[in-house]
Amino acid sequence: MRPALALLFAATTWATTCRDAAPCEVISPTRNVFLAEVLEAKIAQKSNADPTPLVPVRMKTIASFYGKPPSGEFVYHVWTTIDLRAGDQFYIEEDSYWQQALRSTPCGYSGPFTPSVHQPRIDFFRKLTAANPPGASLKIWVHSNSAGSLSGATVQLAGPRLAEEQQTGPKGEVEWTDLPAGQYTISANRDNYSVAEPATALAPIRLLPGACANRSIPMKPRFSISGRAQTSDGAPAAKLKIKAETLTGRMAALPATTNEAGEFTFPSIDAGQFVLFAGGGWGFEGSPYPLTWHPGVPSKELAQVVAVDDARPHPIVQFTLLVQFTLPRPSPSRELTLQIQMSPEAAKVQSGSPMLIADPGLVYSQTWSPDTGILSAVVTATKPIKFRVGTVFPPRAGRSIESSEIEIAPGETNLSLPVQLHLVR
Repeated sequence: MRPALALLFAATTWATTCRDAAPCEVISPTRNVFLAEVLEAKIAQKSNADPTPLVPVRMKTIASFYGKPPSGEFVYHVWTTIDLRAGDQFYIEEDSYWQQALRSTPCGYSGPFTPSVHQPRIDFFRKLTAANPPGASLKIWVHSNSAGSLSGATVQLAGPRLAEEQQTGPKGEVEWTDLPAGQYTISANRDNYSVAEPATALAPIRLLPGACANRSIPMKPRFSISGRAQTSDGAPAAKLKIKAETLTGRMAALPATTNEAGEFTFPSIDAGQFVLFAGGGWGFEGSPYPLTWHPGVPSKELAQVVAVDDARPHPIVQFTLLVQFTLPRPSPSRELTLQIQMSPEAAKVQSGSPMLIADPGLVYSQTWSPDTGILSAVVTATKPIKFRVGTVFPPRAGRSIESSEIEIAPGETNLSLPVQLHLVR
């Protein structure tokens, strides 16, 4: 187990998501790798806090392997759960880019020197400072947000003594190895696609000796679907999520939401055959509308297939709820505007976003706006509702922030309520 992670497993669960980073992945111009000697003793302490606190410990640099470590004596901030004695050797691998005090990080390798863990990394960083350092490598993944990995995309890499192109395989990847250090430019092309975020995805990349860099290039298809959703009496179905699904059941794009006129657009969708549906669901993904498939049928087997290809790059569809037969009208709903206020004690504690907690069958959706401090929720109008507002806490925190229980009677009038959250131990 890596030293830094070993300190955290007893106190936190989120540390288990850390991934072992190879030394070639963390190379940067501001990376410093060195060995220090501990100058003072520190006895480990048990702590249930999340995260575990840090304490300052005096050390001095005794060997430098990469970068520009501090010379002589310095202070390093160590997790309280680690036991140190004067004279111990301490491996430090930190990045000074953020110009923060030297300190342990949850996913770092810094810790009491352990030869089996640290010596291979020391050997690697030493090679980088040799007369003939190892070459770099670059792996590029081309993908669509809706279709995943994209095969058949042409990626060109140009840089020091190199101008070469490759085509992505089934996993959407290309890779160059043993590259000389320097700055490289990237371009990517694929039929019926364009790069979604060119300023970021195609930004020049500088490779240092020995680095193994990765770059993700998102691409968006040039196809789209537009339409209008309405009820059987012609009323627009506003603020309704429309979903697109492939014939095999995979979601084809992020849901589109109708405007006040019931109009919707999937601005970027891959070529293929799709079925559209709306309504139904449960809890926070629920809807007052019954589950309905385009053009107005109760099951996927009866749905009309929408084809998108070069011949029809932008089909216009009429998504009409309850058109071909009689289905229940949308259940009456109302909107709650909850003005969230924190008690002084609760305001001092870092926590997650507030959320409405109630019977999920009575709540259709909710949205938190941190800028305004307002939690908006769409709920049923036909039944009384008992609810609380609470926040999500880190695991094992042993406390929560929530409101008292609130009950509202049935009614279709929208309500605006102040809600105060308190710290509950």
